[in-house]
Amino acid sequence: MTTDSSQTQWTVQRLLDLFDVQADGPDRYIAETGIAADDERQVVEGTQVVAQAIVAVAKRFPDKSIRSVHAVFARAVMVSAGPVELEIDVVSEGRSTATAVVAAKQNGKRCITMTMLADIPTGDVIRHHLPRPEVSSPGDANVSPMPMTGRELRLVDVVDVNSPDEVGPPEIYAWLHYDPIPTRDELAKALIAYFTGHLGISTTMRAHEGIGTAQSHLTVATAPMTITVSFHEPVTWDGWLLYRHESTQVGAGMSYVRGTVHTEEGELIASFSQDALIRPFRDSETKIKSQSRL
Repeated sequence: MTTDSSQTQWTVQRLLDLFDVQADGPDRYIAETGIAADDERQVVEGTQVVAQAIVAVAKRFPDKSIRSVHAVFARAVMVSAGPVELEIDVVSEGRSTATAVVAAKQNGKRCITMTMLADIPTGDVIRHHLPRPEVSSPGDANVSPMPMTGRELRLVDVVDVNSPDEVGPPEIYAWLHYDPIPTRDELAKALIAYFTGHLGISTTMRAHEGIGTAQSHLTVATAPMTITVSFHEPVTWDGWLLYRHESTQVGAGMSYVRGTVHTEEGELIASFSQDALIRPFRDSETKIKSQSRL
């Protein structure tokens, strides 16, 4: 097995290539899982498959723009278990809108179900958007290590997003910079969607002393269970993006987070939400290797 660093290092370009799925028959696309993370986690990010499905549906409806996706993560996708099959069920396809349900399967088992809306954007009748939060600039924010060549992450007023000892309001503001920034509409939306699941659980835990995502998969069970992303046209940007995360509720083993994505200039280009599982381990779960836990 090769250990060459070029084979194990994530880059933004490599991620975009992974998103750019290819057809494998009518309404069917093949999505590769990529490489294992530095911590040897074998579970594929659910939002990676969402990003791949966005590209697949955009290719299925080439004259339309993806406007929203709602995903439910029912089963973990594993890095080493082979590629993912994206099967598109077209519910409706009209002149201005189209709806599709995408089933992501691995080894014949359905892992993720996604519902997508696509349309042909029109001129404004009316327009407004939520202003960008007045927070510290990227230059004044804290560099946060999340290794990927071409991606830089900086957090506002947070030093270690995973620490159980850092306590504050259940909000996280994250500045992201990508190089390259994709020019294709569907790849830009895929890249925006990819990060919507990364900090939601950390946002919820931040308000509670003694618990943090450093404990995830070790002493506490955590996993995103749903992601919803809405794209607000036009989806273009230069420079930095600001992801705002707000946890509005946690209890009964589940948390809810909502968020926005603004450009550095202040344009709102996407909104998102996440339902996530936060629960104590059951005896049966402690027998599963931490690298393979959902």
